[in-house]
Amino acid sequence: MDFPGHDHVYKCIPDVLGNKGSETPFALYLKGITQDEFDAAVHTDAVARLNFSIDVAMQMSHDNNKKVIGEHVDRIEGLTVGGKPLTSFDELCASGPREIVAWITRAVYSTQFLVENEVKN
Repeated sequence: MDFPGHDHVYKCIPDVLGNKGSETPFALYLKGITQDEFDAAVHTDAVARLNFSIDVAMQMSHDNNKKVIGEHVDRIEGLTVGGKPLTSFDELCASGPREIVAWITRAVYSTQFLVENEVKN
């Protein structure tokens, strides 16, 4: 079986908050995290836990996780909150629904989830 390469961008219409059934659904363009990228993120978190206070380590872990996930969001199309388009993961984290952020997090950490949710045109 041939799987897409690590640089493949999956177009997904998430089934969250009624999006999939909407007349104008938003789309997420995502890349999966490789095992090496995952291992590097885990290593960064472990180093933070060993060298910093729990508060600092937790913040570093949060920041690292957001950075890693954000690097795998190629783009967001058609998503607005309060009439304002959200086009980046940082904007989504700052003012978008938590459920969408959670969906993205699940997706980029699972090739199977990405493959199952990819829209094929």
